[in-house]
Amino acid sequence: MSGTIPSSLYQIEKLASIRLYKSNFEGRISEDIRNLKNLKWFWIHENQFTGKMPPLGSLIALEGITLNGNKLLDMEQSGLCQLRNGNLKYLWSDCEHGSVVKKDEEWVALEGNKACECCTRCFPMGEAVAKVE
Repeated sequence: MSGTIPSSLYQIEKLASIRLYKSNFEGRISEDIRNLKNLKWFWIHENQFTGKMPPLGSLIALEGITLNGNKLLDMEQSGLCQLRNGNLKYLWSDCEHGSVVKKDEEWVALEGNKACECCTRCFPMGEAVAKVE
């Protein structure tokens, strides 16, 4: 699959999981995602999504979201950090260029350089990253 997320997907009220990672999807994430009150997993990493993240604070069932490898903006304004106080256990995002290092096969954010302070895992943006031995 590839393309944009069909608007009809946002109307499936009992939908619990969207797993579109590494699938050449593009475009914006619709604000209609707030209709998915039962959504637990939203895995969209390594696609071509762009634009501002819509408000996600109403998705209180959300347990995991992977956003890394896209070009999404305004993570802090999306309400995801507030969800970390509830069910959200996994929040993966990109970090600013040069703000992560690779240590023991894992990407590690340098002090104070996460894309959002509540991310549980941070991935590099761009090609140049340092490696820690």
